[in-house]
Amino acid sequence: MFLAGTANKLAGVLNTPNNYPIRDYREIDFVFYGQDDWKVTPKLTLNLGLRYEPMTNPVERSNNLFTIANFLTDSKFTNVPHVMITNPSCKNFDPRVGFAYDPFKDHKTSIRGGFGMFHEVLAPGTRGIGFINSPPWNIISQTSQSGTNQVIFQNPSIDGGAVPFSIGNPGAPSLPSTTIGYAWQMNRTPYMMQYNLNIEREIVQGTVLTVGYVGSQGVNLITGVEENPVGYTIDSDNVYHFNGVRRNMALGSSTLVSEPNRKFLLPAK
Repeated sequence: MFLAGTANKLAGVLNTPNNYPIRDYREIDFVFYGQDDWKVTPKLTLNLGLRYEPMTNPVERSNNLFTIANFLTDSKFTNVPHVMITNPSCKNFDPRVGFAYDPFKDHKTSIRGGFGMFHEVLAPGTRGIGFINSPPWNIISQTSQSGTNQVIFQNPSIDGGAVPFSIGNPGAPSLPSTTIGYAWQMNRTPYMMQYNLNIEREIVQGTVLTVGYVGSQGVNLITGVEENPVGYTIDSDNVYHFNGVRRNMALGSSTLVSEPNRKFLLPAK
């Protein structure tokens, strides 16, 4: 019923001063780094370094940070003082270790290796979307009676159309949801480990053969996780059947930017 300007359901926000999506984050970032080369023997040199990159737990200038603190029992958003329940960046120690070894002391064979850790600081681009979709940015909805399309939705700039939510019931608040949100309970920082090992040998003058291995591994990587899922059963044919009942019926969908292997049903300790 798009052309008729009516709909079965309409969701949105009222154009009022209290619907404020902007978040003015405040934080202080620190970066410390030190490295040194140590010639242990004429054949062995070590490269040792350490990077430390903490930040203060971000706050919002007007205290407009709201989240669902407990997905099992809460029925509304809670005002929280910081972006994260704890500050995982305090543990952002990133060592660097490397070595170069000349086994035959003839400068023709070299064995080299290295290892490093690289934490990802949880920047506003990661957490921002979760808080701008929470109060005081309030989403409301109107739903027509079953089988009808009665909710008026017309562009107010065309032919005097009605402004959404301006006629009849102004709309009921939607169930608290955080799609796409940010897991306030997340208490670990994602990081990457990178490592390599290679052997190099001069075969003849001007020709060098190198064999190496390079690897990496991500730890505590973040992704979207539904923290208030709909229940389901699986039949004998491996087909999923959803029952429409969420774990906490007082909440809506809560798809969060968080760690996929952790469930934030209760506040982290």
